[in-house]
Amino acid sequence: MGHDAVSWARSGLVDMIIAGGWYQSADGDVPIENWKGSLIGTDVTVAYGVEQALDSGGSGLRSMSPDEMRGIFTSAWYRGADAVYLFNMFTTPYHNWPRETHNAVVRDAGSWAALRTGPRRHALTIISPWMPGESNADRLLPYTGTRGIFRIHSGPKPGTEQRAQIELVTDNYDEPPEVRLNGVVCSFVGVTDHRHSYSVPPEASDEGYNLIEVSAKTNVKLTWVEVSVQ
Repeated sequence: MGHDAVSWARSGLVDMIIAGGWYQSADGDVPIENWKGSLIGTDVTVAYGVEQALDSGGSGLRSMSPDEMRGIFTSAWYRGADAVYLFNMFTTPYHNWPRETHNAVVRDAGSWAALRTGPRRHALTIISPWMPGESNADRLLPYTGTRGIFRIHSGPKPGTEQRAQIELVTDNYDEPPEVRLNGVVCSFVGVTDHRHSYSVPPEASDEGYNLIEVSAKTNVKLTWVEVSVQ
């Protein structure tokens, strides 16, 4: 905050800018396209920098899963990143994941074909660091109410062999709320590992940003919202 990276680039002081979140959470919605647009006319490249941790705002800080990391990479490449930069991968993921899983994620990080066709999860995350005075919020979760609207960038539409789901974590809400993706009703599938899952009709998914609407008869507390592509 307070540093003018674009001026550095235009002055020839740097050859790459790495945009990403701070340790408090990887950011699933870094506007790579804005950085690229600001650097038109320079030779400076833009990399997405991923942290090993993730926080939805309601989940608390934890290590990412392989599919969550693949989701963030997929979104970054879709938005025009020139590279991805892996930071702190030697810590929790390295110790928690099997070696083969760790190596596969690192290998797939640079392959658009592998990311686009493989499993991925796009979670709503906090924005950290946060600039004081910004007009919107640094986090949308936890949310309590009867109609929550959330926007998630999920990169390319699911392929014909893939299926998409909306997954929610609610606090003490027995009746599943209604969920729509881009205005299309998604069918409730069931609850697995405390997550309410909803099947997304193929025609509902859009490229880039997708709008999730969660409606309930009484107040529902949401601590997690994601788009899963499997």
